[in-house]
Amino acid sequence: MNWVAPAKINLFLRVLRKRTDGYHDVFSLMQKITLYDELIFSPLPQGIVLHCPDADLPTDDHNLVVRAAKAVFSFCRYNGGMEITLIKKIPMTAGLGGGSSDAATTLMALNKICSLKLKKNDLIKIGSKIGADVPFFIFGNTALASGIGDKLKHLRNL
Repeated sequence: MNWVAPAKINLFLRVLRKRTDGYHDVFSLMQKITLYDELIFSPLPQGIVLHCPDADLPTDDHNLVVRAAKAVFSFCRYNGGMEITLIKKIPMTAGLGGGSSDAATTLMALNKICSLKLKKNDLIKIGSKIGADVPFFIFGNTALASGIGDKLKHLRNL
């Protein structure tokens, strides 16, 4: 099953302060864009296997996709597994949220594919533990973000 993980841009970003936990409080307007990574999911009896062809990315717990899959399976006490292929098109370290989008897409895809029946708020809660931008990609297309990017207010698409 193929899924797309869109990039995002910050139409404006104000970094307010550095927090003691290492994150920064921000105020930003975020918008998803049409640039995207592709993820292909194939069920396995157990385990999580990630492939990243043509990309020099880790395929273990250092990858947000693996961390997202483990987090949602653990949250639901799901015993099955998944083979995931990540085809990168979003440039890495470009500030476009590629890794966070890949993690969010993984959460949403596994919720549907594995019939986990989690609500959007559950996915956002799980995602917030993986990365600051992950909740945005679950939340919607356009949002005003505050906190570490986890406090989101829906806005009409621009």
